[in-house]
Amino acid sequence: MPSKTQVSVKRNTTPTLPITVYLPLSQIKKLEFIFKSKCTKSHPALLHKVFTASKIPVDESITASEYFKVLLPLTAKETACFNVGELFMDTRAELTDGTVPETEIVAFNVTPTLFEDGV
Repeated sequence: MPSKTQVSVKRNTTPTLPITVYLPLSQIKKLEFIFKSKCTKSHPALLHKVFTASKIPVDESITASEYFKVLLPLTAKETACFNVGELFMDTRAELTDGTVPETEIVAFNVTPTLFEDGV
């Protein structure tokens, strides 16, 4: 069962999602985020973002050795592809030793806009 967060994203906006990853940043080789409107493997992805270790948008003000915070930027075009209602995000971290630890699927809300898609 996905965990529910208080995060809400409005379509056709440019939010930055703060995501805490409970792994040491020094052990991350690649970090992926996938967004789907249904919490099933077979449902098509609305958005899939991939970062290599050196390109992860890290919040530098968080300096704990056992976790770090990603400041995941989304474009207006990316949020415009989200359906209004519940949205699911899964995170996959590939570590430098090749392992892929378990992560939580997170559910959040997408709200509509009265403006036309596209800025």
